[in-house]
Amino acid sequence: MKKIFIVMFLALSLFGQLGAASISDFISKETFVLLQKDQKIVNVSTSNMQALYVPNNGLQKKLVQEIIETIHPTLLVENLYLYRKPASKIGMVWLPAEQLRLFNNIRSISTLTGIEYYSASRKKMRTFYEFSTVIDNLENKKTVADPVVSSLPNESTLFARQKDLTFGDNVYRYDYKTTENSIVFIQTNLTTLSYGIIPLVQKENLKSLIGILDCDEGLLLYAATFAKASMIPGVEGKIRDSFANRTEAVYKWFVEKADSVFK
Repeated sequence: MKKIFIVMFLALSLFGQLGAASISDFISKETFVLLQKDQKIVNVSTSNMQALYVPNNGLQKKLVQEIIETIHPTLLVENLYLYRKPASKIGMVWLPAEQLRLFNNIRSISTLTGIEYYSASRKKMRTFYEFSTVIDNLENKKTVADPVVSSLPNESTLFARQKDLTFGDNVYRYDYKTTENSIVFIQTNLTTLSYGIIPLVQKENLKSLIGILDCDEGLLLYAATFAKASMIPGVEGKIRDSFANRTEAVYKWFVEKADSVFK
């Protein structure tokens, strides 16, 4: 009887590892074709604030709708990517240890320091974050080590101080949520973002969401930036292109983090 129980337990464990959700559960066939063709999808809008590519996932759809209803954005930038795991892991769900390690990796805020993005206005690569650190709280703003947890929390929050070459030195809140097959985090500005001497985005009017879904094809990554910004003639295009290209830099950073877990 004991041997039968052990065999059944191992069989159920193996089944669990192989039962990854299909990517077709999250995106349409047409979207998947576009994703396979171009490796990414980008949607930029300054009029219709309808998110076109948010995956069919309850948590992500709920958070996106809450953001739209809360800040009433004037700019929306969506990016959709598919990170492919090694062939040996295709079709398999991530193991709890893999999800935990990925979660800790993407909370290593300090490693964003020095990443680069393509500047459309300057036609060259440019540093995104001059520095990026986790801070203890909003009063002291003392730099602390990137947090590491030994078990996956359902929700967690940290604060960061980040200086980028477009909007300067600012403080952000990062809110993380996890489920069995997903990790989602939202970056919110806690200081006014300015372009030179021009204030563009008031406190808590910029929210950048990144949702990671485990599926049979790999990891589906949805990134959406929502900003209620002052669109000044001559600046609007630069800001729009900047957000789109900066997400690409964050995705490349994510790929490095994911590679260290799955490859």
